[in-house]
Amino acid sequence: MWGTGEGVEGRGGGRGREGKDNDKSLSSLSSPSSFRPPLPIFSEIGQLAGVSNTDWSWAGLFADFDNDGWKDLFVSNGYARDYTNMEFLKFTMDEQLKVRQTGAQSNPMDVIAKMPSIDAPDYIYRNQSGDPDKRLTFTNETKAWGLNEPSQSNGAIYADLDNDGDLDLVVNNVNAEASIYENHADKQGGNNHLSLQLKSPNPAKIMGARATVWAGGQIQIQEFMPVRGFQSSMYVPLLFGLGKTTAVDSVRIRWADGKTQLVRPTRITEPLTIIYAPTGEMAPPVLPKSYWQADNEIAITHQQEAINDFKIQPLLPYMLSQTGPYFAVGDANGDGQPDVFVGGGRGQGGQVLLASPAGFTPMSQPALLTDRACEDAGATWVDVDGDLDLDLVVSSAGYELPVGDARLQMRLYLNDGKGHLTKSSTLPDVRASASCVRAADIDDDGDQDLFVGARVVPGHYPELPVSHLLLNDGKGHFAEPASLQPVLARLGMVTDAAFADLNHDKRPELLVATDFGPIQAFTFQQGKLQPLADWLPGTTGCWNRLLVQDIDNDGNPDIIAANAGLNSQLQASPNRPLTLYGIKNVAGSLLPVLAGYDRTGRANGEPHPFNARDEMLDQVVTLRKKFPDYISYSKARITDLFDPEELNRAQKLDATTLQTVLFHNDGGATPKFTMQPLPIEAQMAPAYALTTADVNQDGLPDLLIGGNREYNRVRLGKEDANRGQLFLNKGKGQFAYVPMEQSGLLWDGDVRDLATVQVAGKTELLVGATGKAVRTFRLSK
Repeated sequence: MWGTGEGVEGRGGGRGREGKDNDKSLSSLSSPSSFRPPLPIFSEIGQLAGVSNTDWSWAGLFADFDNDGWKDLFVSNGYARDYTNMEFLKFTMDEQLKVRQTGAQSNPMDVIAKMPSIDAPDYIYRNQSGDPDKRLTFTNETKAWGLNEPSQSNGAIYADLDNDGDLDLVVNNVNAEASIYENHADKQGGNNHLSLQLKSPNPAKIMGARATVWAGGQIQIQEFMPVRGFQSSMYVPLLFGLGKTTAVDSVRIRWADGKTQLVRPTRITEPLTIIYAPTGEMAPPVLPKSYWQADNEIAITHQQEAINDFKIQPLLPYMLSQTGPYFAVGDANGDGQPDVFVGGGRGQGGQVLLASPAGFTPMSQPALLTDRACEDAGATWVDVDGDLDLDLVVSSAGYELPVGDARLQMRLYLNDGKGHLTKSSTLPDVRASASCVRAADIDDDGDQDLFVGARVVPGHYPELPVSHLLLNDGKGHFAEPASLQPVLARLGMVTDAAFADLNHDKRPELLVATDFGPIQAFTFQQGKLQPLADWLPGTTGCWNRLLVQDIDNDGNPDIIAANAGLNSQLQASPNRPLTLYGIKNVAGSLLPVLAGYDRTGRANGEPHPFNARDEMLDQVVTLRKKFPDYISYSKARITDLFDPEELNRAQKLDATTLQTVLFHNDGGATPKFTMQPLPIEAQMAPAYALTTADVNQDGLPDLLIGGNREYNRVRLGKEDANRGQLFLNKGKGQFAYVPMEQSGLLWDGDVRDLATVQVAGKTELLVGATGKAVRTFRLSK
């Protein structure tokens, strides 16, 4: 697509700003060195979009290089002196140590001269948003489009230098001649275009002018911003790719002074020049009424203890101690209103909020405060003793605690019928760092039994913990039959569970979601848990949450499963799984060793270790001789670190998808569930919280998703692109993302639970995020 030429010499990160997917909003591309807090709200999705791994990048330019109507992305690359190179940093530290020992003086210029350089190809990505199934994603066309020559580039501009209707590139190279790339899209693609020149006697009227083009049923927007990229400027006409569209309906210009001008071009074969002659000021946009309104009536802030899990297991991919808050909704005081239990962090204690037409009121609960040393990790309201009021069962968590610590004991609080809770001692000794507790009459004897999902063995991730299924004798006394223990010990690292009658036999099945494992279904027969292996696909994932509900109103309960998402350096597919090993080192410590495939395809297409060299070698000292430098380790496969026999002995778990999905129930006595991914916006961050509400009154449950994960290793970075998500249910299992200005939702942080409650005829949404105040939103009528 591109030819190259060379011209003037020059020297020269940067950012581009365009509505890259023609959605009437602006997108931003920033290199880390030039980042500024953006307004309005932006979510970073470079990894999801497929553009994150571009080496040392400078100029980012959004432009439609193939004239298909969707803006592509060019990124310049290279660096004359790479001061982040690990080999150089180690050399520098060794030199500094010698200086301290000998007293010799070092010359800074000599140090700089020894820095390695980075020669890397510039990148160009084609926008795939023209395909509805590939919205917001890009494909790397660097080699196919002829830009694969290594260089040290920084500044860059685009312009139609030869007036052939496509955008050429001029790229500045360090200590070398600039490169000129001629675009051959006009000869290859057969796409049309509109060249738009803005003119005014006062150039200030043009700067920042916005052009909106309606053509072929699509809307495109560009702003006249000459300065972009890195130390670069381009005072050139705006070029709009039109694909196969042969006519433009209209063009509206909003000049820099806020006045507007409407033009209807008669043909696109000639450049269109629009001279400043406004017809009036642009009316403020009429925004649609948002579905939710911020309420913020609950003055409760979750307290999270500051713990560094990486000191316990240095190879963890992310922290496991950051949990909660979790909600449990039920009528605690028997007044017919849905009250809410809000789980507390360690040292805080849970709280009960009584609902009334006036809002939520905290109710004093000394029993909960007494157990504030426990961290609440799951709860449910359930009548355990048959006295017709709801008691409260709470599970505990504590990755950082010793195994068997008393603070991990699950708890039962009996209700006096008026909402006052008293701690009961009728539970067996169940000390687990849990994720959930769920209730149902699983043995069909007329009382409520309990499942406790164990998340992790404290300090021993990914060793499989033992979950528990406690059978009720009808009086609130629980026991766990020994016949259940073999299955419960093999469930995996349980992240959530649910009871639901999936096949209409009037008995609940047990659904279990696991980390680095499958979603499993079980039935209770003859005193045993029997797996229903054929009901659900055996797809493994890093599942976080389950929501069981009839999504399409066909009478069959469907399953929405929250997963880790696609906006991450971690990737997984059936052919390229993400694998987690539990390997013991010579000191006897359990090492969580993560192996997988990255976007660069290194390690000859074989799994490579996720952890950096220093992290790994600090835990496996025998590897120091094998990998004396960072270069050798960077090429290592997981089989280069551990021999096959060692890997075979290790515990091995994997994930073959990281997408948040819907499992659609096809119905029948032996139902089959079909897996389909939710829209791409649901994949922007790890999903941890799910709930539904019919926001548009069409009789279908609409979906709300919360999540994010901030406490990751530095290499993963914060995964925080979910700022509040609402999806309208379009029927037949299809969902459509609702933009933020229409949803009315806005939150941040690691959201761990969502709850919708009906209070005085109004729908309230509660949002619980780790270490933050509980937020509330009210559904608009």
